[in-house]
Amino acid sequence: MTGCRYYEAFGRLIVADRSLPLTRIPSTEPHRETSQQDSIRVTRGGVPASPDGIERSLEQVYTDSSGNLEGYVDGDVCYWFDTAVGSLCVRRGHTVTVWTRTTGAMRALEQFIVGPGLRTAVAHQGAFVLHAGAVAIDGRAIVFLGPSGRGKSTAVAACAKCGHTVLADDAAAIACRSGEPVVLPSASRPAIDDETRRALERTIGTDESRRPTERMANGRQPVPLAAVLLLEDGDRFDRTTLSPPRGAFELLRATDTLVPDLDRSTLDARTATAGEIAGAVPVERVVRPRSLARMDTFVTRLEATVG
Repeated sequence: MTGCRYYEAFGRLIVADRSLPLTRIPSTEPHRETSQQDSIRVTRGGVPASPDGIERSLEQVYTDSSGNLEGYVDGDVCYWFDTAVGSLCVRRGHTVTVWTRTTGAMRALEQFIVGPGLRTAVAHQGAFVLHAGAVAIDGRAIVFLGPSGRGKSTAVAACAKCGHTVLADDAAAIACRSGEPVVLPSASRPAIDDETRRALERTIGTDESRRPTERMANGRQPVPLAAVLLLEDGDRFDRTTLSPPRGAFELLRATDTLVPDLDRSTLDARTATAGEIAGAVPVERVVRPRSLARMDTFVTRLEATVG
């Protein structure tokens, strides 16, 4: 397909307009064995700038705490509106159309596409997708849950600074294969601002004992899941393992909400997957200080858990 770049994430082929470089997900060449049914096309196009630009009434199903990001469902079409970035439309899980407010701010645009856009598309295709970050430590995946602004990307970035592999930043897909949960990589680097990046460089990057030991995640290679961590803020470090039913509930809360017309069989399948994951690996509530200066300690505790 001319005028396109190819990427691979969530075990799927992503075909995007060249004007929409997705530098956070691994680039690739199209593989013959990749099913066209599983591919996702990302393109620029005419999408209303706000819900008011759509004649039909929409069902609002999501808004973030700041009110800047909203999600709507209209039959088998889903819309995301970001007051600072633009809007996008997901159709039947195979097409993501993007409209931008400005030609700048490519980092924010990319996060908008990879996060809400691809997360919704992959969920439409039947995957169990979490609004989450994930890293690989010693070949096993750790998933970070939490609402927007809770520090998922910062946790991923701190692990990356310590040499661990980034698997996901805003969207993590989990599949259960022969009873073993695995994470399908969706990102090669986290989206953090320059101030946070410099702060992590000061606290972690200067430690000579911290050297990269893993390569960038392969966009197609699943990684066995070791644990799911629900991040919370507090004055000191504390970890509590949730019961499997409670863990499954937290997983369901973090799944993508913009899946239209969920029938009973789909809901049952999603619930069963959440229960299977929570029964196979620990789901833990992790309280930690929101201090960039203490992120090295946070990563060290993670490494001890996986090891």
